[in-house]
Amino acid sequence: MNKLRIFAASPSDVAAERAKVETVAAMLKPMAEYLGIALEVLDWRAVVPDMGRPEQVILNQLEPTDWDAFIGILWHRFGTPPGGQDPQTQKEYLAGTEEEFKTALRLSKDYGKPRIMMYRCTRQLPYDVDPDQFKRVKEFFAQFEAIKGEHPGLYHSFDTIEAFEKLLLDNLQRLLLDYGEKIKGKPIDPEVIQEFVPKIPDNLPRRSSFFGRDKEMEAVMRALSPEDRTWGVLLDGIGGIGKSALAVEAAYRCKEKGSFDAFIFVSAKQNILAPEKIRELVPVARTLDEFLNETARILGRIDIPKLASDGKRRALLDALRETPTLLIYDNLETLTKDEQETMADFLRELPQKCKAIITSRRRGGEGAVWLRFSREITARGRGAMARTVRRDRRLAPSTDPYAWVDASTRGINVRQSTGNASRQPRL
Repeated sequence: MNKLRIFAASPSDVAAERAKVETVAAMLKPMAEYLGIALEVLDWRAVVPDMGRPEQVILNQLEPTDWDAFIGILWHRFGTPPGGQDPQTQKEYLAGTEEEFKTALRLSKDYGKPRIMMYRCTRQLPYDVDPDQFKRVKEFFAQFEAIKGEHPGLYHSFDTIEAFEKLLLDNLQRLLLDYGEKIKGKPIDPEVIQEFVPKIPDNLPRRSSFFGRDKEMEAVMRALSPEDRTWGVLLDGIGGIGKSALAVEAAYRCKEKGSFDAFIFVSAKQNILAPEKIRELVPVARTLDEFLNETARILGRIDIPKLASDGKRRALLDALRETPTLLIYDNLETLTKDEQETMADFLRELPQKCKAIITSRRRGGEGAVWLRFSREITARGRGAMARTVRRDRRLAPSTDPYAWVDASTRGINVRQSTGNASRQPRL
């Protein structure tokens, strides 16, 4: 089997994007195998310790002459000087990433490979950015943009980890197909390839404006962090209080941080509050089996729903081990008591890199952070509600919007309970 070796160079500020290189390579594995290609992402962490200049030790063992693709990722850091010199200019390298890039560039000019793919992150800079480091990044990309620069070329920009993943997936897929056609000596049938095109599992509802609930959001994000040892968080409270909205917003914030590779939303909600009336919905899932089947479908595992209950749960857990996933299960109170017990067991067995957000009107949730929701009305929220009522008098008969808001929220206090739930396994 032919190999396509990918070397990724990046400073520490884009570690999450660097991890996505391996994620995307794994997603393209079925297509690569069909084409008779073994995708291999080279990692300096696999280098055996040895004496000498560290960057040279890395290059000696990872053999740049074997690289087929070079992926460079930069944001605001350029890196640390590696102590080596450019053999052509005799100038000291300013960073290990620069040495790796220039090594790849020389080989590409002399031998036609590796293919050089550079990516620049354009999201907002952190408050503690090092101006000298960022200046070097800007100077580096200026040489791409100048026709007579040191290395004129094309690079791609991205602003979120999610955008980078989709961009890289598209670019590597094209590279893989080009490589496959050279090996086979003929064009590849697009219809045959289509079944191997990977799709990032993500069916989150559209993101809407969100404000307030700062304490609850902080607790949810903490529960979804890798450092937290629970399976996730249970949002408990009466209907219409904002549990689902907070769950979806938390999922989008996790997506921005690149915390998970897949985001799966399954809801048993039967109605939704619209401006004019309560609108009925057709729930995606009402039973435990339907929740699991929908999860498997979004993951692209259409074989799992055909299995019996016990085998289905086991196969789904195995599939989740391959893909760090955030599950959002909405309105779980529709499950029977026995189904809630089984769902609780399933959630406790989630792989370490997976988490879940559960919304329910019933208390419980062993092994999770439990947040009890009550109505929250802040000055900002009070004003927003009053403005909405003023625009549409069908929402309230009162001539004073603020009086209506106050009457609607009178006597309801904010409560929050975090930490491990009671020993009840119900959801």
